[in-house]
Amino acid sequence: DVARITQGRIELRRAAVWIGPVHERAVEMMAPMIEERAHSLSLSLPSPSLYVEADATRLTQVFVNLLSNAAKFTDPEGRITVACTADGEHIRVRVSDSGIGIRADIIHGIFDLFIQGSPSTDRAWSGLGLGLTVAKVLVEMHRGSIEVRSEGLGRGSEFSVTLPILETREEPTEALEPIEPASPTKPLRILVVDDNVHAAETLGWLLSLSDHEVQISNTAAQALETSSSFRPEVVLLDIGLPGMDGYELANRLRREQSSDALFIALTAYGEVESPR
Repeated sequence: DVARITQGRIELRRAAVWIGPVHERAVEMMAPMIEERAHSLSLSLPSPSLYVEADATRLTQVFVNLLSNAAKFTDPEGRITVACTADGEHIRVRVSDSGIGIRADIIHGIFDLFIQGSPSTDRAWSGLGLGLTVAKVLVEMHRGSIEVRSEGLGRGSEFSVTLPILETREEPTEALEPIEPASPTKPLRILVVDDNVHAAETLGWLLSLSDHEVQISNTAAQALETSSSFRPEVVLLDIGLPGMDGYELANRLRREQSSDALFIALTAYGEVESPR
């Protein structure tokens, strides 16, 4: 989905949407992380008479990404604020936090792929810098703009989304389905081994969304070194590694370090039967 969005290969299901339920749904989806980190959240909704022409699901994705970014990089018991204002032609939504802020030397590239403005010291909440890129692309597909402001490290950050107001008072034509609470997930130590750097990082990012602790290795030698200290409970292992292939690496890991780990093979060969 990230690849399709960033490459512009998705179509928006546009409708007249009041942005209030979009905010509420995004907050509901992020509530477990916000509550776990004991953040205080302030939410200010716009007038019910103001609509935007939008894909409600994709617009929710924008604010989920911004709230996720705020929650990840704000210390426990910090503040997160979502405030919406209108000037007659545009709705502006500001998502601000009291978090660790963004360095001045990289703030202009913060929406680029795989850029992390403020790497977290807590790997459980770190990411790969994909969410902000996705948010920017989706906002621009809605004929809007997104900006970031931070006074530097330790001074928090603010992301501002501006969208054109739709001149209509019709009821929204697309309803938002209620969110079912996610099942609790036991965090696991997962080692991802793949020489395809982007594939490994993307898989690691997806696993981190479920609160797993993830380490990534791109070579067999790196995997052996990482495993000795990380002691993974699950190993996602590419079979077609250069040099020492996945079969040999799996045998060595089982024999030397991770005999109790669950090994899951990754392969692009697509054979009905394994050659071994």
